[in-house]
Amino acid sequence: MKEREEEEVKNEILPLFFCHSRDEKDESGKNKAHECEKFLKEDAIEFELRSVSRTYLLVDEEALEKEDKINIIAYYTLSMKSLNLGEDVGTTKRSKLSGGMKEASTVVAYLIGQLAKNDSYSSETNMTEILEFALSTIQEAYKIVGGRCVLVECKPSEGLTSLYENNGFKKLQKSQENDGLVQYFCYIKPSKNHK
Repeated sequence: MKEREEEEVKNEILPLFFCHSRDEKDESGKNKAHECEKFLKEDAIEFELRSVSRTYLLVDEEALEKEDKINIIAYYTLSMKSLNLGEDVGTTKRSKLSGGMKEASTVVAYLIGQLAKNDSYSSETNMTEILEFALSTIQEAYKIVGGRCVLVECKPSEGLTSLYENNGFKKLQKSQENDGLVQYFCYIKPSKNHK
């Protein structure tokens, strides 16, 4: 993808991304914009510039090639997180998460902070494919800097629970930040080519 000016991204590309909540309605009765849409439009660029996280766009390659137009199909955001382990996390799991420290109270994890698809492209991709892209990017980072696990945090939801559990994540704990989120993790598996 060609590098684009920040204003072009804010004014022409991001406004075409829509991700609406299926459960929440706005004042007019329409489905409310999902927090993932708000993050992409309001915070992603600032977080990128401050090196808080990296946001990766999956774009419509046909529209890019034919019209030089960037249409976002989906996106994911990655970061690092210092994860506080609650008292209910056992010593075996602590040891494995931390690389051998049974009494560890915190571990550093790759965080998949956002994972969303554009409502306009709902039939073009699914959440499992987007998650696979995110995990592939994390695998590349792992080859360079190491790491032990990947973390996702989400509101308790049957759909999200199924997505993560069906893709190798295990429930870890309720977030220690009292934000109502549930944390799921998976261990990073070294690729066959990694020594």
